[in-house]
Amino acid sequence: MQNSLQCGGDFEFPFSLNDEKVQQDNIERKETKTYIHIYVCIYTMAQLVSPTNDCNNNNTNNNNNKKQRVLFIGIEFIDPNFSGNGVYSRTIVKSLLIWNKVDVHILCGRPSEEKDHEISISSHDLQPFYNDNNNVNKDNGKLSITAIPLQIWKKLGRYSSWEEFSNNVKTNNNVKNDLEAFKPTVAFGVDWTSYQIFNNLNYLKNAIPFNYFVFRTFSAEKTLTTEEREWYNHKELEAQMNSTSCIVLSKVDRQWNVDKYRFDKPLKCLILNPPLRQDFLQLYNNKKQAIEKNDGKEEVIRNYITCCSRLEPSKCPDRFVDLVCCNNIFLKEHNIVPVLIGSKTDPIYSNKLLLQLQQHFNMETKECLVIGFIKDPMELQQIWERTILNIHPAMYDSYAMTIVEAAAFAAPTLLDTNASIGAEDLLYGDARFHVNMSNELESSKYLKELLSNRNLLMETGLKAQQIAIGWNDKAHAEKMQIILNGQVPSMKFIFTLQE
Repeated sequence: MQNSLQCGGDFEFPFSLNDEKVQQDNIERKETKTYIHIYVCIYTMAQLVSPTNDCNNNNTNNNNNKKQRVLFIGIEFIDPNFSGNGVYSRTIVKSLLIWNKVDVHILCGRPSEEKDHEISISSHDLQPFYNDNNNVNKDNGKLSITAIPLQIWKKLGRYSSWEEFSNNVKTNNNVKNDLEAFKPTVAFGVDWTSYQIFNNLNYLKNAIPFNYFVFRTFSAEKTLTTEEREWYNHKELEAQMNSTSCIVLSKVDRQWNVDKYRFDKPLKCLILNPPLRQDFLQLYNNKKQAIEKNDGKEEVIRNYITCCSRLEPSKCPDRFVDLVCCNNIFLKEHNIVPVLIGSKTDPIYSNKLLLQLQQHFNMETKECLVIGFIKDPMELQQIWERTILNIHPAMYDSYAMTIVEAAAFAAPTLLDTNASIGAEDLLYGDARFHVNMSNELESSKYLKELLSNRNLLMETGLKAQQIAIGWNDKAHAEKMQIILNGQVPSMKFIFTLQE
């Protein structure tokens, strides 16, 4: 199918891709059409004069003529995972191995107290690619890993072990030997911390292009002090200005990573929404077949209202707890069970939430469930297929993949009216609900109305489901190939890829 990258005026850039499923464009809300969009804010790359980008340009010209070897940098990757960063990192890497057929070397962290344990990535089905001694995956890329012991775990930002990580790789000969043996041709890094690490790889930083994946714009957090925001602004801008491209997860993050800055230097910024993971898509297909065999009826009863979020102030799970505690009598009368899922990344804050729930619900009789971070997709499926309403209380999220995963099992999401949530690139209009969660009376009234209207919840969940299952890892990999090949056009426009 012939596609075009369109920009203002009469200019049209021809582009040919085959997209299986697509994502909706928030600007043109047409129910009869769907879109996959990659917005690209591009300032002519030929003008770059820094040593890094001169090298990047030379490499880009040669990348189409040889197989790529990807260095992937991020604090979180191997077990034990604690956030969506690790989950999405594995999704990208698995996609690179299977669909893009490229070799990948991971440079990541690991808890220092577990420094002697065997490297495991079994919770995302990547272990066979890592321990492929029998060459079982010979048609796919190969995976290798270097993991650095870190003193601080379950933290990703300023108060993580990013300095320890970056200082370690600067002098660690094992890291140098591993990377020299691997011979990467391109690097991808997760968040600003990855640039700090890459910048200390002195033997690589001017030799290969660095692509900056923004999984979370830290400076966008609405609970930051002025000093914290300025600190994060500096780190994020430093990463952007020294990268070949900046890849953000949503239009929300394009705003934070491009619109708020005035660049005196060229930059590529691409929007690439995370896909529904292959294992979730397979579970969806299995579930669909089971329902069809049961005359189109679900075998489970939906009586959960769920919140899946790290238990820390920036994610605002306290708003979910306040809402269910305020309506605890209504929920009990209707046999509806609040379910809170997430890593206790802030123990004091987490314990306060747990205590509040214990004061309003009998935890022993399972009037309310509190569950730690869930790695296994089948465990999450069991939650989502019993969920009548997913509540996402955060005021900002680069994407919020749990919203899409919930939708895959027909569980619609309630968001805050004033929130900036990236997943609304995909799920907008009548595929989700909104309420002002800061207004206790308004949000309580709306919650009761929703829970009393099962038909509306079911209709909305099914609409969200059809959208969620459409944007999968194969379609996502096609877009990654554009980035790998350096084929994104260098123009001063914002582009929309439209089928």
